[in-house]
Amino acid sequence: MIRTGIRRVFALPLRVRRRWERDVEDEIKLHLVFRAEQLVSAGRSADDAYAEAVRRFGPLHESRARLLDAARHRERHMQRTEWLDDARQDLAFALRTLGRRKGWTAITILTLALGIGATTAVFSVVSSLLLHPLPYPDAGHIVLVDKQTTHANDTGIDVSITVGSKELLAWRQQAHSFAALEPYATSTMALETAGEPAELTAASVTPTFAAFAGQRPVLGRNFTEADLRTHDHAALLGESLWRTRYAANPTIIGKSIHLDDSIYTVVGVMPSALRTPDILHREVDVWLPIDLAGDTSNAGGYSVLGRLRSGVSVASARRELNAVLERSPMAGTNPKMFQARVRTPQALVPFRDSLILLTGAVALVLLVACANVAHLVLAMSASRDREMAIRAALGAGRRRLVRQILTESLALAVVGAGAGVFLGWAALKLIVAFRPPALSELSAASLDANALWLAVVLGLASGVVFGLIGALRSARRSPQETLKSAATSASHTRHHERARALLVVSEMAMSAMLLVGATLLVRSVIRLEHVDLGFDPHGLYTVKVALPHSRYPDSIAVGVYERQLVSRVKAIPGVRAASATDVVPGEWRFRIGGLQVQGDAPPPAGATQLIHSSPVSPAYFATMGIRLLEGRIFDDTSATSDQVLVNAGFAHAHWPSGHAVGHRIRIVYNGSGTWMTIVGVVADVATM
Repeated sequence: MIRTGIRRVFALPLRVRRRWERDVEDEIKLHLVFRAEQLVSAGRSADDAYAEAVRRFGPLHESRARLLDAARHRERHMQRTEWLDDARQDLAFALRTLGRRKGWTAITILTLALGIGATTAVFSVVSSLLLHPLPYPDAGHIVLVDKQTTHANDTGIDVSITVGSKELLAWRQQAHSFAALEPYATSTMALETAGEPAELTAASVTPTFAAFAGQRPVLGRNFTEADLRTHDHAALLGESLWRTRYAANPTIIGKSIHLDDSIYTVVGVMPSALRTPDILHREVDVWLPIDLAGDTSNAGGYSVLGRLRSGVSVASARRELNAVLERSPMAGTNPKMFQARVRTPQALVPFRDSLILLTGAVALVLLVACANVAHLVLAMSASRDREMAIRAALGAGRRRLVRQILTESLALAVVGAGAGVFLGWAALKLIVAFRPPALSELSAASLDANALWLAVVLGLASGVVFGLIGALRSARRSPQETLKSAATSASHTRHHERARALLVVSEMAMSAMLLVGATLLVRSVIRLEHVDLGFDPHGLYTVKVALPHSRYPDSIAVGVYERQLVSRVKAIPGVRAASATDVVPGEWRFRIGGLQVQGDAPPPAGATQLIHSSPVSPAYFATMGIRLLEGRIFDDTSATSDQVLVNAGFAHAHWPSGHAVGHRIRIVYNGSGTWMTIVGVVADVATM
């Protein structure tokens, strides 16, 4: 007799196989008996007839194996058919049940979708920027290599000191912790055309960089060593520039383009996927070659990507690089002026701590959503006690009821997860579209496979958990207890109320945490709006100008251009003041060396630190509205000027009693530095 579906599914494999073997043996014996009877009726003896029947049947071992295999396939097919039929029935019943409770179903799906949607959107950002920041092969071994001053960086700003060509060549030859070290440098260049010149993003790399990043040209060829030896002006176009400006013209190879007053020959087109770490949020328009061996000045100033060998730690690689620096000092410099730094690519995200904090907040939102859904499931299961009791009384097994409840919960979870993925995708699009300029890295965020898997796992897990909540609640009571009078179920009601009270308390606690955190954040933002910036931001605008080095090769030419530009800007109606500066508030420029105040001991030989320095014109302070607290504004702006202004914080740190004017300071680099006289003290300017 064929067993029912549930017993068939949970039957032990050994018992099933024994039953198959018995059935096969019975089939074989019955066949032999029928054939022997036919032969006996034809006149043979009983023994001869049975022996002839066995001979005609063939090898019993092979026949028995074929029959067992056929029985196994039949059993699996029947199990699969019964399981699919039961699942189809359960799903159809679940959809009808949920359809009768449209309000409850909509609220449950919306609550779950909001929690999963918020989690999916934030995790997409985390996955794109922190978990998988670089789309390079073997990305887990990729590190960033740069230099740091010998003193700890106490500026609060992540400063990367670029590496010279000679230092990089020494690392390449002597550092065995790395499988590869690749330099790169990014800049802006002007593409000269018949119309207005266009500003392009340019990246300089070695011929091996594309292979390091796992890319190859989509058209033409890559740089070669011959391009470096002959000093040809070879260039690779970015795919986006090639398709937009040159209409994907395949004949562009061999043509000339004008970049910053120089002529370059296009030798190939690189795919859009090839990018350098510091401009992942935008595509490279033009790729130019780096000739490390030909850069004898050691003034290249390259950022460096490295791929660690298997089993090498970041700490050991850093120690080896420092040892190479000490063994291979550059001419005329102290070998201990700098030390190497090795970091993972996650360090490129300046707001990673805030992103991790946001992830924790979103996790709390998801927990609140799950608690709300669990509360709704408990309330719904309480209203279905009598229904479940009647179904059990009519013969439905406990496993059958649990499976039905799980099916309903999974159906809710699947729809909620699908809606959550859509909400997360839409939220991510809004985040990227309305990101502030200071968070340009967010443009690299996308809804990837990891975020989709997270949504699927959350949906399935929530479906199983919510289904078990309802199933366990129904399993605690027998149908007889449920169908009795309300007086006999008082203890169960009290237990149910305790569970619901626990959920309510949990929801309130997590919601209070989110509310307090949000309130503190809003309060901090309001206070930031009233912080004294140290300058007047009203009506203040900045204009950044990128000058091609070929046309403005030195500081004299740049100074002439700046004076002419400032003069013309002042002549514009409505402009009250204008000045030139290399940096504006919110930006930083540092000088490297040891700070020495006259009268103090000189800094130790080779000791360096980062010193915030801003070259400005005398009109800068009046234009910015920065208050002069002591002394005067400098009047000598020549290259040999020894006048300097300091802010109030610096003056108070070194001369607490006041009167910083007249004192002298200098920045010692490689054993020398020019003394500068403090002529004035200005108010502190807030950093952003």
